[in-house]
Amino acid sequence: MNTFTFVSTEMPQGFPNNIHGTSPDGFIRRRTVKSLFLSTLGLILGLFLAGCAGYQLGPTGGFVAGERSMQIVPFINATMEPRLIEPVTHALRKQLQQDGTFTLATREPGDWILTGQLTQYERDPLTFQPGDVFSTRDYLVSL
Repeated sequence: MNTFTFVSTEMPQGFPNNIHGTSPDGFIRRRTVKSLFLSTLGLILGLFLAGCAGYQLGPTGGFVAGERSMQIVPFINATMEPRLIEPVTHALRKQLQQDGTFTLATREPGDWILTGQLTQYERDPLTFQPGDVFSTRDYLVSL
């Protein structure tokens, strides 16, 4: 014996009558869409700000940019490669000026003095000319 139950097709007042969230009078529930949009926007903004929490502009170390000066003394060349000191010293000075944390002391001793000794020099091919595997275009230099 089968039993059938009659179910009313009328919806209670204020209950959505389809899956799109429209009310019985046909208006879209904008409050739900707006709250979903704002919560998503808040989540994205929160993740963005959390990712930038440790970033700091300018010098890190408690000093104002250019407050301290550094003197770069040419390094001692203990390798078998001649004339290596000038390009290394020039590259260090250029990087120091580009960084901006220290000013470069050239005429008088600086607050900090950078010295060193080059003990090893290796030059390995990095990229080659197109179509010619024997002509090196760029090198990887290790000091």
